[in-house]
Amino acid sequence: MIKAGGGRLTGEGQVPFFGWFALPGAPSSGDTVTVITLGGFAGTGEPEDSVFVGRVKDESNYVGAWYNDTRKEIGIDVRVNGEFRHAPNSAGLSLEPGDRLALVLSGGTTITSYAETGGVWRRLTTADLGLAATPQEQTRWRHGFALRATTGTIALDAAEGHSAAG
Repeated sequence: MIKAGGGRLTGEGQVPFFGWFALPGAPSSGDTVTVITLGGFAGTGEPEDSVFVGRVKDESNYVGAWYNDTRKEIGIDVRVNGEFRHAPNSAGLSLEPGDRLALVLSGGTTITSYAETGGVWRRLTTADLGLAATPQEQTRWRHGFALRATTGTIALDAAEGHSAAG
């Protein structure tokens, strides 16, 4: 079960769960920054104990930077029309509750992930997309975030999205 309240998003369950959620309203431009502040992780040692940040159109179309706390890895997923459109990618990184993860979309075609630890932002991974950059298509993609766990409770303490110019 995933619930929101008090500015937090919490996922909890005894069976695997995964879900993308979108902030209301469409970004005002194709250049965006979406940021999450990590809450607690399940810490069960199960394969999935992950958070995602990025842009989402629907369950078959999303672009996100992810962090898996069990594997201490970060990467980017690009899924368009139900198919993954990226090369496998991941890098070792250890994040803690209170750290932040961001995805920047620029020019409607390039995404870059960043992580903030100890008050310092680090550039992590960049990927090129094939997403349509028309103004009409841009309004269909909203700032989004996701939680995925095999079992247990994970949380985001905050989620925000901005047009890169604002």
